[in-house]
Order: sequence, then structure tokens, then C-alpha cells
Amino acid sequence: MKHLSKSFVAALSSATFFVVAPALAADHLDTPTVIADPAADIGDLYAWTSSDGRRLTLVMDIVGKRFSDQVQYVFHVDSGQRYGATTVGTRLLCQFDAAGVVRCWAGREDGVQGDAGASAGLTSRSGRLRVFAGQRDDPYFNNVRGTRAALNAAAEAVRAGQAPSDASGFPASTGRR
Repeated sequence: MKHLSKSFVAALSSATFFVVAPALAADHLDTPTVIADPAADIGDLYAWTSSDGRRLTLVMDIVGKRFSDQVQYVFHVDSGQRYGATTVGTRLLCQFDAAGVVRCWAGREDGVQGDAGASAGLTSRSGRLRVFAGQRDDPYFNNVRGTRAALNAAAEAVRAGQAPSDASGFPASTGRR
């Protein structure tokens, strides 16, 4: 260590500082709310519209085996004629009691309450709100070894300068140059 230059030591100290600097991010089971109530841990959120554009489907999955009775699950949905031109905002709120009975509402007049675990779920009187809340088999399948091999091959192609690039020069995954 006696032969290290001052600039190398300074660079090493700077690099170490950036490596150990705290990150401001969260993942499953590490926020104060989820530590206090693991049932509050949301896994994923999916949203899509029907092909005719008349129905919005929202899917939220949770990490645990039940919904928390200590939190309120809220979807904020904004829409408009084009991206960035929001003209309507809707808030959908759902709350579960300790027995798993759900109460969901959108606005002041459209809501459902009851056991939403049946495959038909619950439908509001207006028919504009339908809620299903219950366990289903997760259709997620992954060949971990194959995925890892593909990621390693892509990383090697980038390192070797053989990966195609997009217009900005960033490596692209489209397979086109």
C-alpha cells in the first residue's frame, strides 16, 4: 500500500463513497407500512382497455394470501382523447374488513360491497363497476436458466460491440440495425 499514488487513493475513496451511499428505493416487505402489515404489500398493477375502448380493467396482485384490513387500496385513473391531455379523473377505492368483505366505490354513487371472491365478482347497480378480489393461480412461468443465458448473451454482445443500436446509439433489443 505504500506505493499507491494520492490520486489513486482519492479515486478509490470517491468510488467507495458512491458504492456505499444510501439508495432511496423500496421493494417488497421493506416499507414501514408493509413491515407493520405484510398483507399490505402490493405485487403488481396491470391496466388495459377493451378493444372497443369502453371498459377499463385494473388488476392488482398482492404478495400475501389476503388483503389488509388496515389500508385503503386506491387506483387513480386519468383519461383523455390523447396522451398528456387528461380530461377526466376517477378514483377507485377498495377497503377490506377482517373477514375479507370488500367495499369498493368510484365516485359518490357507484359502489359495491360484499364477498368478491366468486368468479363473477361484484357488480354495481349501474353496471359500470365490477370487482373481483380473491386468490387465483399465477400464470407466471419463467425458465430462469434460459433467461439468464439470454441476458448473458446480450450483455456479451454489447461488450463486444456486436449489439444493434437505436438512433441515439444506445444498444437496442429489437434485432434491427
